[in-house]
Amino acid sequence: MLEEGFDYPENDTWLNQYIIMDEDGEVKVYRLWFHDYSLEKISRVLEQNGFRVENAWNSLSGEFYRKGGDWIAIDARKV
Repeated sequence: MLEEGFDYPENDTWLNQYIIMDEDGEVKVYRLWFHDYSLEKISRVLEQNGFRVENAWNSLSGEFYRKGGDWIAIDARKV
């Protein structure tokens, strides 16, 4: 397995790429894309698609939201 990461800061995006060769010599490439959202940006995206943000946290365990955290957990409701 070969692994490499690519950062696209102008798009707030990160790519993890994995190249795997199996025992038969077949090569497969897997790409996992991650996009960073601020609470403001994800709120706009959700609102444009008919949702309203009810609550936000910095973890799935209920850590209170603070700007600049590494994670955002969102509770959104269809309006």
